[in-house]
Amino acid sequence: MKRLPSLLAMTSFLLLLACKKSDNFDKTALLQAWQTEVIAPAWQEVAAQGPHLATKVNLFLAQPSHASLTDAREAWRQAARAWGAAEPFVFGEMKSQYLHWSIGRSPANSSSIEASISDSSRTLDSLYIRQQSSYAKSLSAIEYLLFADSSQQLPFSARRADYLRLAVQHLALEMQKPQDIWENQGEGQRFAAAEGYELGSAISELSNGMINLAQEMSRKKIGKPLGKENDGIFLPESVEHPDAHFSIGLLKANFEGLEDAFLLGAPNLQAYWESESSNEVPAQFAANLRAAISLCESLGDDLQAALQNQADQVEELYDLSRAIYLALSNDMAAVFGITVLPSDNDGD
Repeated sequence: MKRLPSLLAMTSFLLLLACKKSDNFDKTALLQAWQTEVIAPAWQEVAAQGPHLATKVNLFLAQPSHASLTDAREAWRQAARAWGAAEPFVFGEMKSQYLHWSIGRSPANSSSIEASISDSSRTLDSLYIRQQSSYAKSLSAIEYLLFADSSQQLPFSARRADYLRLAVQHLALEMQKPQDIWENQGEGQRFAAAEGYELGSAISELSNGMINLAQEMSRKKIGKPLGKENDGIFLPESVEHPDAHFSIGLLKANFEGLEDAFLLGAPNLQAYWESESSNEVPAQFAANLRAAISLCESLGDDLQAALQNQADQVEELYDLSRAIYLALSNDMAAVFGITVLPSDNDGD
């Protein structure tokens, strides 16, 4: 019985240390840093790249040439990179308003696009475009129009040019919405004020945004083409952005977005995770992100070509992506005590 007071005292001491460790970290400053130093710049870049893409497309349509088409294609890549880097921050109103669908939905519905172009009984105007599925007006739809074989026939027909012009105008407006929601409609302030760990808190929302993206990258963007869901048989036709041959380019932007979410800001997520953890997982997570980004750079932008010529390196990239996903969904989620929510990649 004499040991009981000692055990109680030791337990109280350990609990005090745990509380002290957590209380020493300025979580208010962390949430404010996420709001202004991490997430706001990502949405600002998305907002800037939408109109830039529209401008380059309009210049191409006004003066169709292989040079102006090349410029429009590069503007598309810049817009896709900006979106990919911002994908960890698709939560709250961004998700409620389905902006991840209107901007990033893939693959393109080429049959719907071609039917709209070929059917002259349909009036092509902004209202018509708004009524179309996101598969027919997202980044992937613009990709199809700029990169698919039909884009080699210059100049575009009048209706193809009209469809592309209207679709890219619509996309540019959609790409400006996240910044407006975050900075002008109070979403950023709501996020920074949402302390705690329950559903709807800032830590829960950002963590789930990162986890859902990492899961999609590992299972769908890399694992599916690599044959992880098909008994090891490669499925190169399932890669993201096949017309632009930009699957790894977008993956690199996704990894960089996760790295930004982890490292940017003062204080940052890495410091907070390490303050709450006694293992080496945060440091290994950072190393895996950097290794994945470097591997993407060495592989080039085209996953289909990499599957054919550098399959071992693609397998290595898959292993890194899976390790990144598991670190977030297992260790980080447990350390922060958050509920991991399922991702939602379905829709119209």
